[in-house]
Amino acid sequence: MPEVTSVSPTFVANPGSDSVGIYGTGFTDATQVLIGDHNAVSFSVQSDTEIWAVTHNEYSKGSRVMVYVEGPGGKSADPGEAAWLTLGEAES
Repeated sequence: MPEVTSVSPTFVANPGSDSVGIYGTGFTDATQVLIGDHNAVSFSVQSDTEIWAVTHNEYSKGSRVMVYVEGPGGKSADPGEAAWLTLGEAES
């Protein structure tokens, strides 16, 4: 089962086009990346420990969402603060 340990960056200014790195283990056979309750626009498995995913714009500015990875063994467990991502335009 995949395990997410961190995301970087933890803030994306342009949901729907910005990418985020997802780090952990068990990513080789990933079938889906969830940003909150929605699928990532797209994702690319770089290695067993790294995925890059394009965020979506399904949430309002400033929303904080958890990032999950799904694979044949199921969905990654809740890693706590390590995988929270804030979506939306930067405050000026």
